[in-house]
Amino acid sequence: MPLRPTTRDDKLTLLFYLLTRQTGAIADCIRHIQGEKKNAECTDEEYSGWIAYMKTELGDATMIIRKMCDVLEIDYDGTVILGIRRDTEKRQEYLERHPGAHWV
Repeated sequence: MPLRPTTRDDKLTLLFYLLTRQTGAIADCIRHIQGEKKNAECTDEEYSGWIAYMKTELGDATMIIRKMCDVLEIDYDGTVILGIRRDTEKRQEYLERHPGAHWV
């Protein structure tokens, strides 16, 4: 019988597990992208394929996060804007503490 989460907590737990699993798929893509770029026999087509696959994995993770926002009744677009703002603030703080350092 399939799992049918009914409570908010059940839904968040399931989505968290799915997001955790998704990070594993993203890590696998990163490993292949890094490995293929170093591989002299790797064609541009193979490398582009892994980049495209990474895009689908990131898209899947994005949808899981969107569903978490829905469960919590949080505005997804507002959450994205908040994330951009927080990243900007963290970047400024980091560069003030570490002048000349590189921010990823």
